[in-house]
Amino acid sequence: MTLVATVRAPERLVGSTANRAVKLLLTTFESTTLTTFTPQKMRTLMATSSMDITINASAEDVWAILADFPTIAMWVPMIQHSCSMTQETSGVGATRRVQIAQQALIETVTVWEPQRRLAYTIEGMPPIVGIATTTWTLQPAPKGTRVTISTEIPSSRNPAKRFAATKALERMSLAARFMTTGLRQEAATRGREVTQ
Repeated sequence: MTLVATVRAPERLVGSTANRAVKLLLTTFESTTLTTFTPQKMRTLMATSSMDITINASAEDVWAILADFPTIAMWVPMIQHSCSMTQETSGVGATRRVQIAQQALIETVTVWEPQRRLAYTIEGMPPIVGIATTTWTLQPAPKGTRVTISTEIPSSRNPAKRFAATKALERMSLAARFMTTGLRQEAATRGREVTQ
């Protein structure tokens, strides 16, 4: 079963500065996909979102930003605060707290492959949504690094849970756009600092 969804700004924002910012973000990226699928090994449905961008920086430079796990608030403007929740600030098991408006999320690293892949679970969303997983994948590209960010949220055949998962995924997809924009800008800023 495949469901394709789109990310839209709320109607009340039409014509506003916020809506123009959302439209700009929506046109900035090479590829965005939102789908729901049934994994072969599991009976659980997963709502997924994936986005690709190319950043004009090496995988090593992009990884340096992602690997500084507790400091995501430094390069993602929508995050008001982030901090480490564990003594280890990198590697599998590192945990950070992220504050977005009135919502606090706890993100715990599950995959740590330097310069290749970072994955973490996200807890703190409404119980009907469950625990999400976000994965960053880095691949060499002709003009820098191809960065893919994907998010999975448990879904269900239950209409209420499926609706909640779809809405949460739309918000997570918009957040991914802000994160990739921030990552691109941070990589450009750090690149200028190195060359000066």
